[in-house]
Amino acid sequence: MLKGEILFVPSIQKGWGTGHLRRCINLAEEIGGVLFLSGNREEWVEEIFASHREKLKRADKTEGLHPPFILIDKRKTSRKEVAFLQTIAPVVALDEGGCARVYVDYLIDTLPNLKQTRNPGNLSSPGFLDLPSFHEKKRLSDIPVAEWKVLVTFGGEDPARLSSRVTAFLVSHRFFTPGQVTVIPGTASEGDEFPRGITILPRKPGLKERLYQWDLVICSFGLTAYESAAAGSEVLLVNPTRYHRRLSRLAGFPEAGLRQVHKKRLKYWLLSPQKLSEKVKTLIPEERESPGTVIRELEPPEHPGCPVCGRGMNRAIGRFPDRTFFRCGTCSLVYQLRFHPHGISYGKDYFFREYEKQYGKSYLDDFEHISTMSKPRLKILESLTGKPGRILDVGCAYGPFLAEAKIRGWIPAGMDVSEEGVRHVREKLGIDAVCGDFLETAAHFPEGAFDVVTLWYVIEHFEELDKVLKMVSRLLPAGGIFAFSTPNLTGISGRKDLSGFLRKSPADHYTIWSPAIARRLLPRYGFRIRRIRITGHHPERFPGVSSDKPGLMKTLAGIISPVAGLGDTFEVYAVKKGSNR
Repeated sequence: MLKGEILFVPSIQKGWGTGHLRRCINLAEEIGGVLFLSGNREEWVEEIFASHREKLKRADKTEGLHPPFILIDKRKTSRKEVAFLQTIAPVVALDEGGCARVYVDYLIDTLPNLKQTRNPGNLSSPGFLDLPSFHEKKRLSDIPVAEWKVLVTFGGEDPARLSSRVTAFLVSHRFFTPGQVTVIPGTASEGDEFPRGITILPRKPGLKERLYQWDLVICSFGLTAYESAAAGSEVLLVNPTRYHRRLSRLAGFPEAGLRQVHKKRLKYWLLSPQKLSEKVKTLIPEERESPGTVIRELEPPEHPGCPVCGRGMNRAIGRFPDRTFFRCGTCSLVYQLRFHPHGISYGKDYFFREYEKQYGKSYLDDFEHISTMSKPRLKILESLTGKPGRILDVGCAYGPFLAEAKIRGWIPAGMDVSEEGVRHVREKLGIDAVCGDFLETAAHFPEGAFDVVTLWYVIEHFEELDKVLKMVSRLLPAGGIFAFSTPNLTGISGRKDLSGFLRKSPADHYTIWSPAIARRLLPRYGFRIRRIRITGHHPERFPGVSSDKPGLMKTLAGIISPVAGLGDTFEVYAVKKGSNR
């Protein structure tokens, strides 16, 4: 449950319609929040807000506000504005079509967006629109054209003044009689002349619940088009701009012109009512859910921004319903912001049931194999230190690495959040180990307490990476060794399908590394990399290679992968500066 009230920032720019403001008002009333209205406002803004004044809070300044999220519904938002808003709270955007789309923390698309292919939203569905109930009616093909009831409406503003032009065209070219046509003018076309005999209605709240009364609704791409289809009316679009036309084609709406009615297209659809009905029917979303329900269930990230350098306004490289992945523009680290708890507990199930799901055996069943994997790691460490010394394995689990280190003459110690794992290390292996959070527990060790600190597939689990790397440096003397392993962003899986790689990344992996990122980051914390070992080679993951059958392609992939460094995991061995080592 969200704590605090969301700040809603709608578009109140002339020429961009009234839908953004109305939607923010509806959402604010549904889930609670404050409506942010600043700057010079048109009279229509005050008129719309007036009827909600008693129910809604309003703010003209951001000072003193501490919302859990800021929701923007502006069509196109500038980078500068998003950067400012992110200093206050994480930003959720609805149908953002501007350059800020790639920078917002969470993105919901209710309408098709031209940028969706390159930068899809966390959630995308017209089912998030506040649509009216469907009304079963006679099929349009069963009604004579002379009996059709037609509504012409181009939004609360209608900046292209299509209301009068389209209405005049329909009547003058005798597609419909004046008695068949109803028009709801926008504010920009209220003074225009309309053909005699048509019905002119004032714009009032609740239009969507009356749309079923008309057989055909002629409008531009936007909310009214979807509302009409959902209500059971047929829809035909005349778009005011090429932008609207591209959106309508992306969505699949039938069209009858750009800036004016195209006579042949209009005639085609009117003579093919069955085709028109079939096309419109596909646009009605099967499942519906209020974006307010989704937003209410989001949880603000505890540590927004890059977990190393703290930079915000980074580009999103992957969006999913529960999280967004960003690449830091300063240090290049890839990190995720979560908007739902990952629900992972590092208890017994994590090492047994969950481990078995992924690897086919429990952690203890795999103990010997993991111990064997530890041998080359320890050999590299010994080549760097010259001899075994004091070693701390953070995230030691049940201790296979520690057991092998003890055999080779090291003085091992372990640390883990798993009580069961630590108990096993102490009682079964006879090795000193402590249970607890790394940052809190490691603070009790003196500076330079260990010759080596290792984190095997652990570093990616930390949200506060900057503090972790500083703590590792504190635990080591000059010349001490820091070693870790982690998934490789630039391995074959990440290169072949970045979106799929990010989607499959475990929910508790807050950062994703690559050798290049390690080379850039570790010197900031006083480390000089001595060796990077690429591991996790999977030739069967190369494009065109069969995972089941051996063959020339698989053999070649097996040769190329280690040479080109395309393994899906890697290990880093770095020495703390201040020594000739």
